[in-house]
Amino acid sequence: MVNLTCASLSGQSERRGALRDGRYWMLEAGDRIANCQRMSLAVAAWFITNFLVVTSLCADPLEIATVERDDAIDFEQEILPFLRQNCLACHNRTNAEADLILE
Repeated sequence: MVNLTCASLSGQSERRGALRDGRYWMLEAGDRIANCQRMSLAVAAWFITNFLVVTSLCADPLEIATVERDDAIDFEQEILPFLRQNCLACHNRTNAEADLILE
């Protein structure tokens, strides 16, 4: 039988396990801490995996909107204002972030 309590970082507590023939074994403080860290990572991974599975099963799929347009897209009226508002401050001739110039 194995005592499953984790050791503190100071190494004050003992961890002993009983063998079948009545003898006991001891783990060093570093081994106890490493075992606790591995157990903590395993538990965290289990919770994250289950959370992702449950949320993916419960989520409704996103609907893809259909575009219904009769006229052509006007770059000057529809696209350029968006670029000016969101992109041109960083991607212009004087400040070409990532070497991308949109002017």
